[in-house]
Amino acid sequence: MKAYIQTDKSGNYYNVNAYVANEGFQTLGWETEKYFSVDEITDNDPESLIVGGQN
Repeated sequence: MKAYIQTDKSGNYYNVNAYVANEGFQTLGWETEKYFSVDEITDNDPESLIVGGQN
């Protein structure tokens, strides 16, 4: 399973909640990937999760 975690333009997690979500998913053994804009995500797997807000 994979979780996409939103970042700011610098590549840092956009807030503390995104950081904590990343840590939690990694602890559970999930693959995590950073993204800035949801348009960057091309994965169509319905089991993948997206953590983020608006840019």
